[in-house]
Amino acid sequence: MRVLPISEKYNQYARKVHQKLSALKIRSELDDSSSTISYKIRDAEIQKIPYMAICGKREAESNTMSIRKHGQKELGSLTIEEFVKAILNELCYEG
Repeated sequence: MRVLPISEKYNQYARKVHQKLSALKIRSELDDSSSTISYKIRDAEIQKIPYMAICGKREAESNTMSIRKHGQKELGSLTIEEFVKAILNELCYEG
């Protein structure tokens, strides 16, 4: 999973999301570069990152993250706990 802040203003919130995911044993990385969000998403798609958590103003205010799955459009806004449950359910059905 890659955590993508939409601009430098949201790096702190994205860092918090990344730390929470890591604490829950979800392998994630933070892309807090100064690149545009379009570039960050395109780069994650090219690298075949399975999930992207996009963090912006709306997500910071509601304590959520917008989730994109590789090769698909946005899945919607989820809390970290909801995302972890969805991942665990997906793994149970695939495994």
